[in-house]
Amino acid sequence: MISESTIKPCISPRIEAAVRSWTQNIESLSRKFNVNHLDVEKQIRLHLPLLIDNVEDCNCFPPLLNEILTRRFSGYPDFYSDYLIKSGANNLLNIGTYIKNDEIYYEDRRLFNVTYSEVSIELGTLIESRLHYLRKARSDANARYGIFIEGYKYPICYMSFSSNIRNYQTIALQSALNDNSLSPDNITQLARVYGFGNLPRDSISKLISYSSKKLSSVKNYYIITAINPFIGFNGSSMIASGFKPFAYCQVSYKYDRNKEYNNRRHSVEYLENAKLNTPPNLLLVKGITKKSFMKVSSITSLINVPVELFNDINPITVHLSALRSKLEESWSVMTAYHGTPKSSKDPISKGQCGVTTAYLGKEFENKGYSVLFCEGDAYFPNGIKPIKNHCWLKIPYLKENFFEYHDIIIDLTSDQNGFNESIICDTDDRLKNREIFYDSKIEILPSTIDSENLIKRLIILKSSIESLKKDSEA
Repeated sequence: MISESTIKPCISPRIEAAVRSWTQNIESLSRKFNVNHLDVEKQIRLHLPLLIDNVEDCNCFPPLLNEILTRRFSGYPDFYSDYLIKSGANNLLNIGTYIKNDEIYYEDRRLFNVTYSEVSIELGTLIESRLHYLRKARSDANARYGIFIEGYKYPICYMSFSSNIRNYQTIALQSALNDNSLSPDNITQLARVYGFGNLPRDSISKLISYSSKKLSSVKNYYIITAINPFIGFNGSSMIASGFKPFAYCQVSYKYDRNKEYNNRRHSVEYLENAKLNTPPNLLLVKGITKKSFMKVSSITSLINVPVELFNDINPITVHLSALRSKLEESWSVMTAYHGTPKSSKDPISKGQCGVTTAYLGKEFENKGYSVLFCEGDAYFPNGIKPIKNHCWLKIPYLKENFFEYHDIIIDLTSDQNGFNESIICDTDDRLKNREIFYDSKIEILPSTIDSENLIKRLIILKSSIESLKKDSEA
């Protein structure tokens, strides 16, 4: 169990009191949806940051919750009951079962044999999208493991792992371990955990132990994960499995058009930010080799992840939003590619990719970056029309704060064909995880651009930007 003093910064006393005061509402909704009251409470906590502006608004049960929970639990009870049968978890009705020597026991009586093995992508996606409380599958998961009752095809306990480590996670762990040489290639993230029915005692620690052996064979030295006491998790199973807290980190609560939670990592949908200032969650780490275990054991205090570090995907993103605004004021028919068909309904960026990338390339070269002007095709998820003969900037290699980036794609006109992100700035690998693909046919240095038409348009764009600058200074 994590100490009360460690958990305290992650708890909002006012919200805890409010949720306790809603006991009757929660029990009523539990009966209405035919689900466990703890499942209802998790969903309430998950959606509160959107529905209230401050903790003083917790006096009344938010009316929108009923509508949101109706969607969240639609089809859930039947699907959950069916899963219990298919996994054999419906046989685990006795509280007090435990796993010993790959067998499930109740008191001194052996009930079932169990096996540990990989879980298919299809089954893992099903569990994460239909049963896990977030209702969002991790498309970047690269390892999935489960505990299976012998004779059943679905696991009673499930975990997925991802090597898609964010910069703030690596830098925070470097700081906690006092090891700036630590590479994200040696870290994996425990992304999802789920248990079915009355999970036998030690199931999670047994599965983590099995997973650790598998992961350590491919040069993973550390497993990191996060627990969120605000949602109701105390981390006891993680601590029992050898994890140790190392940092506090803010949580990004975002919601889709239906007011339902939607993780920021891979979403390409419209997202609405939380209104409520919520407490942080806890980052935990487990060393899975002898050397890394000793390093984790040496952690004596928790660090706070700076907000700026949490929000930035890489160190250059903070400048791009202001630059895009400046460009929007400067784009015109004279700067657009002459062969681009455009109507009044088209995005303002339509036809501006070449001149924008040329301008951006010159700016980055002047600041000392090694960059490439790329021309090719860009592909987007969810049926968005590709951008053919598109232009964008690429930074092949960048090292910042002991962190290395490879093939950063910068595209300030990615919304030309309806994609809802006007700015893309991320590594090629991360974009591919989101099903965004940049297929370059030509890559040249910005300083070697020799297209007369493009150079003329670039001169016009620069002149327009300079005029705006002078007007603002007047």
